[in-house]
Amino acid sequence: MNTLDKQGRTALLDAVIQTDLKSLKRFFVKQAIKREAEVNLQDKNGRTALHEALDAYSREVDCIRILINAGTDVNIQDKNGQTALDIEAGKGTVRFLMEVEKWAEKR
Repeated sequence: MNTLDKQGRTALLDAVIQTDLKSLKRFFVKQAIKREAEVNLQDKNGRTALHEALDAYSREVDCIRILINAGTDVNIQDKNGQTALDIEAGKGTVRFLMEVEKWAEKR
């Protein structure tokens, strides 16, 4: 599951980019059983699944919650020095950003 494709992405990153919630849930169920889920892996651009989930046009709220509950580090920076929360803050969506920060604090 942590194998990288040509773009340096894992199956997890691809599931988030495609906003494929069924695949994402299936990924975590399988990985939770094996205890090998690595939600903080970064692609060649330094982006994690959370970066992609927050940057997605539709902002898959369920995907974001799953990622945070799975232990995603919200402070990981991409190659541009931006965390996933920085990207969201740049969009000016303060209310949504506050929700994400609350979820991160609860875990």
